[in-house]
Amino acid sequence: MTHARDLHRKARSRLAVALAGVSVLALAACERNAAERELPLLPATELAQLDEAPPVEALPAAQACEVRYVGGEGPRAYAYAERATALNYAFEEAPPDYGYAYDDTEVWGWESEDGYYRVVEPVEDYDRYYYYGPDD
Repeated sequence: MTHARDLHRKARSRLAVALAGVSVLALAACERNAAERELPLLPATELAQLDEAPPVEALPAAQACEVRYVGGEGPRAYAYAERATALNYAFEEAPPDYGYAYDDTEVWGWESEDGYYRVVEPVEDYDRYYYYGPDD
């Protein structure tokens, strides 16, 4: 599995966690007395008991991952850049489908009907764009 694919999966899982958090907040906002309710406390016996992780030397050896390089010659040389440009045109004037706070940053997300996503994260003085396809 490539390093880029791992980064995409991590970003997608962060997006899913953030969206779940937004959903919980939206449901909590529906109730007028949600802020006044107390959450039930769990007995100490129901808390998860966590064991320490084994030392690195005790872990099994992993197979080397496959590395692929993007670019080269032919029509596929600019496929990722062309897909990103097409998604930018498709989402150009549309408001975000999702918006959520992640740490101290507000992140926006767009989703196309055919399963493509664009996520925009403000970073310092610019916006960082992430693009995902249905098979990513």
